[in-house]
Amino acid sequence: MKTRNTFYFDHDYNTRQDQKIMALVANYKMEGYGVFWSCIEIMATDTDGYLQAEAIPAIEASLSMAQGWLKPYLEWCVSMQLFKKCEHGNYYSERILEHKAYRQKLAINGQKGGKARVAQAGLKPGLSTRCILKESKGEESKVKEIKEKKKTTDMRYAPFLGIFLSVWKERRQGDYGISGKDGKQLKAFLSSAPNATEVEWRTVLDNCLADEFHAKNFSLYYCAAKYPILLNVKNGGVDGKREFEQNIDSKYDKL
Repeated sequence: MKTRNTFYFDHDYNTRQDQKIMALVANYKMEGYGVFWSCIEIMATDTDGYLQAEAIPAIEASLSMAQGWLKPYLEWCVSMQLFKKCEHGNYYSERILEHKAYRQKLAINGQKGGKARVAQAGLKPGLSTRCILKESKGEESKVKEIKEKKKTTDMRYAPFLGIFLSVWKERRQGDYGISGKDGKQLKAFLSSAPNATEVEWRTVLDNCLADEFHAKNFSLYYCAAKYPILLNVKNGGVDGKREFEQNIDSKYDKL
């Protein structure tokens, strides 16, 4: 069942820089990214905030998908914690449920506050309601803008992470995954190396995999933490590499 009223929901500017979304794009390309937001919209317009399992065939048809494609995709999203699945087999997003609860709270509080302001100011109901809504939206917009400024991320973060995921997918030897610790190390490295380039980053990844001493630790965290060493590893090694490893600058975390 769909709601009669339509509202917006928060969509972060830097969604594509999220590590789980990066993994989604690596597996399903930009088609998967588009399907993700289509599912979010479906959840947001559902009265209870769910994507109903029984509606999957109809959703596939409406999105011009091959029959049977959507359910494995949703299950993958659940495994990555992008979505969750309830005991009845329906899919949902915790953020959408929180958003709907927030909108409901705003509606209730708005009705109470609107009546109180109308009575206090002696204004016409229609005019005061519009003013109140405009003021509320303005304050909410300012809060969102402040939050986005705090979330500013180095513009190189997404490309560097994408390059690593591409190399890792093609040449990985184990079942290593991406964690929050990896992302923090990459951000710390980029902050301390403003002149690092994508070309150098590719060289670092290639050198790590080509050198037996370093290949056993191939991971996003390791490559970001050992960047100075790996950038200079050529043809299987460099003289004094072990000593260099021991005397690495203290600003890089040791594993």
